[in-house]
Amino acid sequence: MLTGFESVKLNYFTATNVLIALCATVFLLEMLTLNSTTHLALHYWQSPSFHPWQFLSHLFVHGGLMHLVFNMLGLWMFGRVLEQVWGTVRFLLFYLVCGIGAALVYQLVNHYQFQAAIQPLLDAGVSLKDVFQILAYVQFPSSEQAVRIFSSPVVGASGAIYGILAGFAYCFPNHKLIFLLLPWPVPAKFFVPALLAFDLYASVTGFSVFGANIAHEAHIGGAVIGFLLTLVIMRKRKLPVKD
Repeated sequence: MLTGFESVKLNYFTATNVLIALCATVFLLEMLTLNSTTHLALHYWQSPSFHPWQFLSHLFVHGGLMHLVFNMLGLWMFGRVLEQVWGTVRFLLFYLVCGIGAALVYQLVNHYQFQAAIQPLLDAGVSLKDVFQILAYVQFPSSEQAVRIFSSPVVGASGAIYGILAGFAYCFPNHKLIFLLLPWPVPAKFFVPALLAFDLYASVTGFSVFGANIAHEAHIGGAVIGFLLTLVIMRKRKLPVKD
């Protein structure tokens, strides 16, 4: 039975620590080379700056120090527990699938929004090729959302972290978590769904309590994929999941 974190051993050479070290290294290189890692960020799939490897590489690039710190804190707090329970290889695959899957979900949502945003231009007789050229070189208010999607790449491990949160909440539903804005601990089975509810609200309304330029759809996608993967993993291991 999963009863808590007593079984988590002190081991420095783990997938969790390696992932944190890689993200920190990329961030330092980004600072030293004046943001030259933008080619590693995930661009919209129809952008000339898009490359398939960005589905993986964007997980190791972050948009600022606090972005890096919060993601790595989440990875260290919850990822190391799942790695201890599942094993290094299974956890690493879980992390990568959640991150890449979250990016795919985000691309699908962006594609739908992008097509809706450029439809007035297409209806006016502007070719798709000309639309791309306009978006690449011109900023105009009538297509603000299309410009954002086309020219704003996605960075960060948040999708994978949300997958880890979903997996942790499934495995340790009654373990209480502390959130900075709340005066009391909240069980993981309530905390994670509430966090996703905020993301869903922000995705639907466009108003985010956590700030602007956040890929809420990627968060939701990562959590859903993480939850489904956790179901498969735990059933194969035939382990109880209540703490």
